[in-house]
Amino acid sequence: MSESTTQERSSQPDEEATPAASERTAQIEVLQEENQRLREEYARARRTQYHRTALALAVVGVVAALGGVFFPTARTVLFALGGTGLFAAALTRYLTPEQFISASVGEAIYGSLAETEADLVAELGLQDDRLYLPGPDTASGSSIRLFVPQRTDYELPQPSALDSVFVLTDDEAERGVALHPSGGPLFEEFRRTISGELADDVGTLATQLGD
Repeated sequence: MSESTTQERSSQPDEEATPAASERTAQIEVLQEENQRLREEYARARRTQYHRTALALAVVGVVAALGGVFFPTARTVLFALGGTGLFAAALTRYLTPEQFISASVGEAIYGSLAETEADLVAELGLQDDRLYLPGPDTASGSSIRLFVPQRTDYELPQPSALDSVFVLTDDEAERGVALHPSGGPLFEEFRRTISGELADDVGTLATQLGD
């Protein structure tokens, strides 16, 4: 076999890898643009929310101030209320939080908490099973708990028993720990950032959450 033929064959993998690398680069750029777009939409949604709050406070302040003009007997209280409302409106309007926390900071915070919970589970000799169960009722509805059972032949405890971190019921098969899942508040933030409704299809919903 000639040397030129060998060189030609050895260069084929590089030529095949180049389109794949270009495709990955293009996908990364698309994801970066989409991430930036979501950040901007989230910032706009938060600005709109705070601007509406500022407008409501300003209306209350103006109405209270006008009431102080027409009701001399309560002028001091109404003027104070009006000034407070206008001042709060100005603060809400111009001090809207829009700063994002970098991913590295969030990962560092979550990592330390996850490590602490893992050590807790290991030292208590709990199982590897992780169960999301309905927890005790709250003012906003039923809460969710992450239940880690103590025994392999575990039984599901009642929602009221998950109000404590250490689930110590009379039935030993129901014992374990109940933790607040970190994904709950994160999911609520996600719902506020999306422009449309959550998808009913599992595959489409997984794509939304992944993005």
